[in-house]
Amino acid sequence: MASRGRWRSSRASRSAVMMTISFGQVLQANAWWDQGHMVTGMVAKMNLLEPEKFNAVLSCKDGTDPGNDNFTDIVPSSTWMDHVKCRSDEAHLPYCQGLAKKAGAVVFFATHLAKKTYDPHHLGNNLPLSGRVSLSPDFMDRDFPNGVSALDDISLAIRGKAESSWSLAFQLRAALHIWGDLHQPLHTGDLYNSGAFRRGDKGGNDVKLKGPARRVNEDNLHALWDSVGGNMPNSFPMDTQETARTLMQEYPPSYFIQRGKLASNWDSAGGNFGIRDVSRFAIDFVKDTNSHLPFVYQEYLASSVYPPVNPRADEEKYSPSEAYVQEVQRRGRQQVALGGYRLASWLNYHAEFMPEKPCKEVSRLGDNLNMALSSMFGLTIGVVAGCVVFVKRV
Repeated sequence: MASRGRWRSSRASRSAVMMTISFGQVLQANAWWDQGHMVTGMVAKMNLLEPEKFNAVLSCKDGTDPGNDNFTDIVPSSTWMDHVKCRSDEAHLPYCQGLAKKAGAVVFFATHLAKKTYDPHHLGNNLPLSGRVSLSPDFMDRDFPNGVSALDDISLAIRGKAESSWSLAFQLRAALHIWGDLHQPLHTGDLYNSGAFRRGDKGGNDVKLKGPARRVNEDNLHALWDSVGGNMPNSFPMDTQETARTLMQEYPPSYFIQRGKLASNWDSAGGNFGIRDVSRFAIDFVKDTNSHLPFVYQEYLASSVYPPVNPRADEEKYSPSEAYVQEVQRRGRQQVALGGYRLASWLNYHAEFMPEKPCKEVSRLGDNLNMALSSMFGLTIGVVAGCVVFVKRV
């Protein structure tokens, strides 16, 4: 019994820390901006065997908010989870134009992320508790949901042949967005040190930028990566076909296959689209994304404004070099292309589980409603006619 009490106490402490971390994440849960997400979606769509199966689900009219009319295709739907976060006081912002009615739904923040502590100073047990409480080595902890566990849950729902078109559309839009999020390196880790970032840097949001290499609206390191170094800065709506084609020419599947980042049978039904274990598939790609963190922080850690070097660095801003920004653009474009190919594999793998007629229950509802209205109309006519006859006889 005593050990159980200690377990409960430890679990409660861990839960409290994770809640604190989650609240901090509210300020940092934007990954690729709309353009990066939509190009990822377009690369995937161009490599799908049956894209209509997914668009059919996204297009169902089943009583959901008509504002979702902008999100009935794989490509724009990849931005949905960012648009539902927008509040009414953000209606004027260019990145909040997808939904006519602002939902202000921040409940999904944890699923935008799958983080591990980045500890370049090897503080280990000297890290604060929030830094020591990390996800498992596989980025999967069922007690504390994140983007990886969300993708796993969505896969289970699809493979379980969920019958609700509303549920399938909601979960599909979530998966499309999470996929892009977890290919942005700063959605997979926080920098910790014993000084200004003893509570973490919020995925680079606390690393403020200045200098000519900083693009418009990129006032922190996280935003610089979100915009692919200023290469993909645009907001919904936009046409991403040409950008996706150019990106696929620049980084064809063979580029990533040769580097061991994409299975050689990624687009083959006979090879199960390169997926042996659907849970492992997501875990492995997030590990790969996380492997970029040493580069992400390398120049900043060596700069004169990094806190351990300059105690007043939290009052100064980091000026990334042009060479660094160009490398952000290169790696960011690679991640968008690779994310698109991997998403195509995942969607093709799940296509066989998608319903042939996802909106059929809506049709039945519509038929029943029409029958009810017809009956009511007939009854009304009958009553009126009866009254007329009665009046005439009187």
